[in-house]
Amino acid sequence: MNFESQHTCLNQILSEFNGTNWFILCHFSLNNQEKLASSSDWSSSTRALLHELDQTIGLIQNKVSENTKCKYMRYEQSFLLACSSKINNKLKDQLTIRPKNQSIWLANYESMLADVTEIRNSLKDSLQNKLQIQIKHLQIYDTRFNHKIPFLGYFIWVRNRPSNYCDANPFVSLRSRVAKGSKATINGVLPLKLYPRQQVNTLSNKITFQKTTKIHLLIDREKVIKSLFDMGFCDILGKPKPNFRYYQKSQHDAIAHASSILRGLACYYELARWKRSCISRFSYIITHSLALTFAAKYKLSTRSKVFALAGLNLQIDFTSL
Repeated sequence: MNFESQHTCLNQILSEFNGTNWFILCHFSLNNQEKLASSSDWSSSTRALLHELDQTIGLIQNKVSENTKCKYMRYEQSFLLACSSKINNKLKDQLTIRPKNQSIWLANYESMLADVTEIRNSLKDSLQNKLQIQIKHLQIYDTRFNHKIPFLGYFIWVRNRPSNYCDANPFVSLRSRVAKGSKATINGVLPLKLYPRQQVNTLSNKITFQKTTKIHLLIDREKVIKSLFDMGFCDILGKPKPNFRYYQKSQHDAIAHASSILRGLACYYELARWKRSCISRFSYIITHSLALTFAAKYKLSTRSKVFALAGLNLQIDFTSL
C-alpha cells in the first residue's frame, strides 16, 4: 500500500500495525537508469516500476506460511513489512501440557525467525534480480527486544511485555474494568496502580491484566539535532552556538524565520509520544542560538543580557532602546 502523505502513512501504522512481532525495513533506489532514460515519460515509467514492486511484494505476502501474517506499507522509496506470528499448532499442543518449558518456546521462536528470514531473502532476490532495484538498507527488527525502527524521521517502538510478566514481577500493573455508570475507582483507589502479588487474588474479579503491545511513535532526536547542526544552530552534541547566517538579518526577521522552523518541527512530530520534552529541547537550542547571535551582533557580553532586554522569547525589540 502506497501513501502520498507521510502523516497518513504513519497514522495507518498506528492503527493497523498493533500486535506486530517483526518488522522488515527496506530503503531502496531505482537503479535501472537505462530503462527509465529510454522512456519518454520518466515519471510514468517510475510509477510503473513502483507498481510492479507493490505487486511483487503482494505475491510474497500470499506465499508466507499460515502461521505468519504480513502487512505492507510503502512511502516513496522506503517500505515496511509488519509480520505477526502465532504459535505453531504442534508446539501449541505441547505448551498446553508444559507451559513453562523453555525449549518449546525456543523452538517456536526459531520457527518464526525462519519464516521472517525467508521473507527477507525473497524480498532481496526479487528486488535485485527481477526488478533491478538497488537495496540501500534491508534489516529485520524484533519488537520483543524493544528495537526502535527508524522510519520517516520517527522511531517505531513497541512496548512489549512478555506473557509471563505478571508471574515474574512481585508488583504487577493492573487496570480496572469499571462498569458503565460507576465511579472510576475501586475502594477509593485510582484504576492504574501497582499492587503487591498478595492482593491480586482479592481484586481478580474487578481487575484485568494488560499486556502492552501497542505501537508508539518516538522522535528521532539525534536526526533532528543533526539537522539543526547542519543549519548552524548548535554543535553535533546539541549545545547552542551563534548562528552567523542570521547576523545580517533584523531581530524580527531572524525570530520569524527561526519560529517557522520550530513550528514545522512541532507540526511534523505531532504524532509522537512524549513530544513535549523533545520540542522544548529544540526550542531551547534555537532560542539560545539566536540569543548568542544577538549578543555578538550588538556587542552584549552574554546571552543573559539579551534575555534581560528582549525577554525569554526574544519578542521585545531592544534594538531601539
